Amino acid sequence: MYYAAKIDGASDWKYLWKIMVPMCRPTVVTITILKVIECWNSYIWPSLVTDDPKYFLVSNGIQQIRESGFGRANIPAMMAAVVVISIPLIVLFLVYRNQIMSGVVKGGTKG
Repeated sequence: MYYAAKIDGASDWKYLWKIMVPMCRPTVVTITILKVIECWNSYIWPSLVTDDPKYFLVSNGIQQIRESGFGRANIPAMMAAVVVISIPLIVLFLVYRNQIMSGVVKGGTKG
């Protein structure tokens, strides 16, 4: 593709922005979403940095809900908290699902 673009008179910058970036967009979106999920699910960092409960993440709160069940897990409260913290990730996926699916299709085909 590079040589075809060069024959057509494209500069290196035009090749980068008009050919490579659109081809890589689904991959970049997918990697970005995975990094956001990784950051969202970070559990250990707040425990290491602070002892103040008001700075803990939601996952720390779910653990506290689990432990406050008087010998048994408070399943309804835990499930409600999990649904609440999952909503932003689901919305993120729904917004970018077309780019994710096009990246899977492009990566799964040969040629």
